[in-house]
Amino acid sequence: MGDCSKALSFLEKALDIRQRIQTSNHPNLADSYNNLGVVYTKMKDYSKALSFLKKGREIRQQMQHPDQPKLGDSYNNIAWVHYKMGKHPEAVKYQKRAVEIGEVSLPPNHPRLVFWKQKLKTIEVK
Repeated sequence: MGDCSKALSFLEKALDIRQRIQTSNHPNLADSYNNLGVVYTKMKDYSKALSFLKKGREIRQQMQHPDQPKLGDSYNNIAWVHYKMGKHPEAVKYQKRAVEIGEVSLPPNHPRLVFWKQKLKTIEVK
């Protein structure tokens, strides 16, 4: 847990800097929110994780073409939080969206897409 606390501290500082020098919908802010969400997921603070992940997803939806891989990352991460919370229908919904994005934006054998598809199978089994 110590590594997560240290990561959280650095990520919060990075977010603070980015919020001061970049616009509120800058893609780098989406990355910061996503990274914070991932750390909170590892710390099992799922409500904070979802809050940060959804902020990142919202920025990515505004700034990028709706079928970009980073937006797929957002859906994948949100799906995993729902899965960890035992909300399997929600997890499946978000993971399917990640796969849909990957299928139009990545080559069929891209590691990210393969991973998302494997994760979908894992989630659907539950």
